Amino acid sequence: MIPWWVFAACCLLPANRCLLTYNLFTPFCVYTTMNKSILIHSFAALVLLFLAGSCNKENDSGPGFDMIFQENFYIPPGLSPFETHHFFRENIQSRFQQYLVQHGKTEEDIESILLEQGSLTGQFGDAQLEFIQEISVRLYDGIDVSDYIEAGYRQPVPFDANNSIGLIPTLANTKRFLADNRYGIDVVLRIREIPQIESEVRLDLKFKATYK
Repeated sequence: MIPWWVFAACCLLPANRCLLTYNLFTPFCVYTTMNKSILIHSFAALVLLFLAGSCNKENDSGPGFDMIFQENFYIPPGLSPFETHHFFRENIQSRFQQYLVQHGKTEEDIESILLEQGSLTGQFGDAQLEFIQEISVRLYDGIDVSDYIEAGYRQPVPFDANNSIGLIPTLANTKRFLADNRYGIDVVLRIREIPQIESEVRLDLKFKATYK
């Protein structure tokens, strides 16, 4: 079997250089000389397939089920750009036990609960959210706001955000809070300009609970 490095070298070398190795690997180099462009494309395809397989393996978080949450709140006009603004949602039902029963799992089976997708969206489709500079979505127990886990963020928010802002998951394990019956959310905003009108927005969060 021809070593992979010989295959790669003959693909990349000009035809006249590949002939130098004719005596050592006659069948392979004759084929390379006659079909050099085909082999180059084949080698590139193999590299891409290897990289794609590696990426898919890294992104696969294993078996699990989705946990969906939605929360509505208002962003009032006149907020100061020089302050950090917190929007607390307390006493939210996690429905964790219902999810476990639905999927035939126990709490001990669950290894992690990670945010997969999140967004902040205007309720009526006409919000202008580009006045927001930064967003941080933090989970806590509904009582102690200083003890939290950041589940998602966006920094900086694009200037063309318009009606919807997508969140970037932090990949932090939020099981400590979502495994309880109730929890709280703190939506932290920093703004780049003073909002002129009230905005009714919806926070959409999709978590994935992974199990063994």
